[in-house]
Amino acid sequence: MSNTQKKDRFKKITSARAGKINDMLRLIGNCANKNNYSYSDEEVIKVFEEIEKSLEEAKSKYEVFSRSSLREGFRADFERGYTWIAGFERNAVRFAKRNALVYPKTGEVWNYAELNAEANRLANAMIRQGIKRGDRVMYQMNNCPEFVFIYIACQKIGAVGCPVYMGLSPSQTASAIDAAKPQIIFYENNGDTELAIETAAHKPRFPVIVNFPHDRKILGGHISYESFTEGAKDSAPSESEVCIYDETTLFYTSGTTGRPKCVPVTSINEVLSAHDMMIQIGLGCEDRILNIASWTHRGGLHCGGPAAALYAGAALIVQDSFEASQSLECIEKYKVSVAAGMPSAFNMLAAAQEKEDRNLASLRCIVSVGGMLGREECLMYRQTLCPKLYNGYGTTETFYNTILTPDKLPFYSGSVGTACADDDVRLVKIYDDHDAEPEETVAKDNETQGEIIIKSLAKSSGHYCKGADGGGSRYYKGYLYTRDIGTWDENGMITIVGRNDDMIICGDEKIYPAEIEEFLNAHPKVAECVVTSVEDTEEIIAAYVVKSDRSLEVSELDEYCREGMVLTEQKRPRLYRFKKVLPKTSNGKMQHKKAKQMAAADYKNGMFYKV
Repeated sequence: MSNTQKKDRFKKITSARAGKINDMLRLIGNCANKNNYSYSDEEVIKVFEEIEKSLEEAKSKYEVFSRSSLREGFRADFERGYTWIAGFERNAVRFAKRNALVYPKTGEVWNYAELNAEANRLANAMIRQGIKRGDRVMYQMNNCPEFVFIYIACQKIGAVGCPVYMGLSPSQTASAIDAAKPQIIFYENNGDTELAIETAAHKPRFPVIVNFPHDRKILGGHISYESFTEGAKDSAPSESEVCIYDETTLFYTSGTTGRPKCVPVTSINEVLSAHDMMIQIGLGCEDRILNIASWTHRGGLHCGGPAAALYAGAALIVQDSFEASQSLECIEKYKVSVAAGMPSAFNMLAAAQEKEDRNLASLRCIVSVGGMLGREECLMYRQTLCPKLYNGYGTTETFYNTILTPDKLPFYSGSVGTACADDDVRLVKIYDDHDAEPEETVAKDNETQGEIIIKSLAKSSGHYCKGADGGGSRYYKGYLYTRDIGTWDENGMITIVGRNDDMIICGDEKIYPAEIEEFLNAHPKVAECVVTSVEDTEEIIAAYVVKSDRSLEVSELDEYCREGMVLTEQKRPRLYRFKKVLPKTSNGKMQHKKAKQMAAADYKNGMFYKV
């Protein structure tokens, strides 16, 4: 047979057979019609996995695909082997006898091998109850060892962990339950969670109570953590086809609006978020970490929390609730090397340290998340806690995206630093009726204000991830439009001014509360404040102030604003009220929307001091 005949024969036979295959694939596609057929996602995936397997076997017989096959093999290995759980399990072997988890409250300590066994036990218990890849597992609790067991166990079996802040109201928690539709909800001894479970439309199959007091009766249909895991093996669970693109965590936070929002995170996001901390602050296996923020938030979980610490092979010191004196005791007793938390917590920590004078020599750095730091705060932290201070800015969607390193302090205090290595952070023009294009950046003159937009492919699932309800997030051309307003200088050093939706228009001037708050907070007798406005014949600037010195009077604050040469007349507060507590989100950010509602009522009722 001649070569020409062979070619003709190949074309004729392959064309006919390919046509039959395409016809069959179209018929399989017709089965998607749910009016005629019923099926699960898993059944559909299995069908197409078989088709893809047969296709790959056929392709492997052709030389042209040999190089492509090698690339596909690497890709498959990478996508299944570069997951967060693969990194943790490597640490469970190489750091088997090293401390992974320390719980000062009870004195319990788990090394990496023991922690892995605990997570295996819970994973096998969940598999025993039919929990599988893609199922959602909610947990509402303070920082505790069980939180860590749940986080790891979900990763082992491909379930999606949904941590929920303890401070949400029952109605907010019920909303999160209805949105996530978890098969299991783990919760601490908390009547609010029980009320939320009762009122939610979706009913989790297994409500599991953690740290259950033996003198209390468990609600009907609920089960204790000990009973749920009883008899489960601590050996590795059956292998789950976990992929780097799988959702691993869904954050349900109160957001700045007070409504729970859902933010999905994939396994590769978790890995690269941990890498970010390893790059930015040098987090490593020799570190002992105390994170004094709630792990139910992105900053808590990924900035020195379980996700970062256990991927890096470090030891994690667990404090279930923040109390400054206890935190200082932990740092001294366990020789903590890295402390992470919010500025409000560090303020209390520094004040307590000035009184107690603990030995904090083991601290090599502190990491502040969740807000910019003023010059006075920077100096106080460096003097009383640790000379090496990091401060950053980010969002739940994109994690930590700018970093202010110790060498830039205190000169650049008030700034949140420059973009992290893997992130593209820009300030773009602000329009009243539409968003700016990513290329429409503002001048780098440290004066012109723009909206901060972030592209973080490494740490954000963006809008492609299944289950993302958006939560109010605004993505455009791969950038998250944050609504945060700031300025930047020629070196890309960013300073936050406020939020676009907090903006006050007074006359023809646009005013951002954060600028006034920063100025008032620098007063030596002010602990913290929140600035808003009330509507009369025009917008009037109002300030709620928490005193750090009981002798503080409104007249002092007004004189301070008049003589400070910082605030314009329109920015100077005309209304003051002293408060003991200010409205904040669950991760410590001021809730300006609530402050504005509060101010409207207080103004109507004559509760403000006028100047």
